[in-house]
Amino acid sequence: MAGWVASVDALASRLASDVFKVLVIGEFKRGKSTFINALLREEVLPAFATPCTAVINEIKYGDAKEALLHFRPDADLSTTQHLPEAVQHHAQQHRGGPLPPLNVPVEDLEDYVVIPDPAEDQARSVASSPYDHVEIQWPIDLCRNGVELIDSPGLNEHGTRSKITTDYLAKVDAILFVMSCQALGSQSELAVVDNQIRAAGHTDIFFIANRFDEIRPKERERIVSYAQTILKDKTGFGTDGIFFISALDALEGRLAGDAARVAASGIENLEEKLSHFLVNHRGRLKLLRPVSHLSTGISKALSEIIPGQRSMLQQGEAELRQRYDNAKPALEDAQRRRDQIVRSINLHRERLRGDVKKMVCKRQEELASALPEWLKECEFQESISMFSDRRESEEAVVNEVVSALSARIEAEQVQWQQEELRPVVEKYIRDMIKDAEAYLGGMLKRLDNAVSQMTGAEAATDEQGTSSLDRVLAVAGELSLGNIGVNFGDEVMSDNNVMKTLAPHIALAAGMLVLGVTNPFVLIPALLGSGWLHSLLKVDKATAKAREKVAEAMGKILRDKANDVAQSAADDIFAQTQPPVDAIGEGLDREIQSAKDQVEIALANLEKGEAEVNARLRSLNETSAALSAMDQRMRDLMIDLAANRNL
Repeated sequence: MAGWVASVDALASRLASDVFKVLVIGEFKRGKSTFINALLREEVLPAFATPCTAVINEIKYGDAKEALLHFRPDADLSTTQHLPEAVQHHAQQHRGGPLPPLNVPVEDLEDYVVIPDPAEDQARSVASSPYDHVEIQWPIDLCRNGVELIDSPGLNEHGTRSKITTDYLAKVDAILFVMSCQALGSQSELAVVDNQIRAAGHTDIFFIANRFDEIRPKERERIVSYAQTILKDKTGFGTDGIFFISALDALEGRLAGDAARVAASGIENLEEKLSHFLVNHRGRLKLLRPVSHLSTGISKALSEIIPGQRSMLQQGEAELRQRYDNAKPALEDAQRRRDQIVRSINLHRERLRGDVKKMVCKRQEELASALPEWLKECEFQESISMFSDRRESEEAVVNEVVSALSARIEAEQVQWQQEELRPVVEKYIRDMIKDAEAYLGGMLKRLDNAVSQMTGAEAATDEQGTSSLDRVLAVAGELSLGNIGVNFGDEVMSDNNVMKTLAPHIALAAGMLVLGVTNPFVLIPALLGSGWLHSLLKVDKATAKAREKVAEAMGKILRDKANDVAQSAADDIFAQTQPPVDAIGEGLDREIQSAKDQVEIALANLEKGEAEVNARLRSLNETSAALSAMDQRMRDLMIDLAANRNL
């Protein structure tokens, strides 16, 4: 069972390294950094009254306080004057190649994660930063048992939301969404929840209503009722997922050792609920699938492999060789069918890639055509001045128009993604699974018959109703499929269902690629840098006409980039559907190789004589007894994990 050995070894490594990832997000001026510092019980992250965090921070447990600065692969460090001296020196040392991470003093962290010029637009600062993220090691109890806190820049900018969606939402176990009681549940915040977080499949959202202490006592009941009304249906926890706290009181109370102030802040209740959720819910799910996987392997050993070995060892060597020779055509046929199955799945993927490209091209044209009408529906404040800096006022008009239309495009794209793109992806995934199941069932039955013919033992029957696809993925050990999409619902998912979670995640990722070209980071520089637009603005002095020209230029960019964006989205979907193909191919290879190994190992023992055969039989009996005891423990554990949330 060499394939199963490799699978279980990989499983053990994954369990040993698995962590609970908690993403903390929120808009500027909601107290997010103060809240994280309160969780950490120390002022680790900078928290100022201006937009400050320009880099994503990953906080992990470490005995020593350290910070490791990771650079973006595409970082432009040709000009480093505005960067800290340590970064300049690091860039000089590694000129011409990728930059390795850089250790920086924790006490100097704000020199790296803080926007250098508070007057600079946060979106531009985040976009121009050469840093990908900072990994902070901190000796804090909250992170001791495999919890990672992921702190992100404010959600006020489209580019930040895009990065968080594509880089983190598919990987995290819980969302902590920080709001302010002074501006609870703004339209932009609720849009992020609906269009990004829940669209990615997350319902495990903790809403943090911060600055509750700033609300007058007689107004607090009304604030609580309002928050519960607008947020309870957006989290799987209902009203239990909404917490009213004072992050500042919690932090200052902990720094001063004031237990009463900390208790009054409300943070301890949140920490208790979060810990319980991670350990008792997410931990249960993280263990259930691996335990089920291991139990499947043990069952296969007890019901098929060991009985087959015993049967072959009781045959004569000549008889077994004859049986093996008779079964070889069936094994060769299994290899051919394996290749046919993979080709069939790839045909679905190719058709999906082609259809997605057509859909995205069409969508880009629809967006470009809709811009003039959307422009009429927008309300603007900026105008081109005839008396002050003309260039500055032109840039202000461009920024305002691009930001407004980009926001509209984003909202429309999320709806298109859910109503049009996602159903197409889901249908292809369903058809791919259906065809794979149909081909796999017949192939595995023939392979089982060939094994039965070689061993002389009756072919094993599946009493649990495991699908052919589940069986193949199990022997492949492709548990990493669970990392492609988030887990939905409370119950553990079979490998088949995990494959089905590919569809919404792939649709989301493709949708974000489509949005990429409408990102203000892309559009504004392109528009301001185009000479023809600037000349039009000089000629057409009226602000209204200038806005029309900006919308027209945006439409031109959308049309010009349509083919490239469509190809990128289609290629992305094709790449994200590669793991299940690899898993099925690997699983079938291991099934075929296992059939050969069973006979060849038995033949090797028979060649060594009666003493070796008897020793082998005794070893099989001992192994069977040990596995039977282990199997019972695994079954008991699965029952406990499935039924008991308080483990």
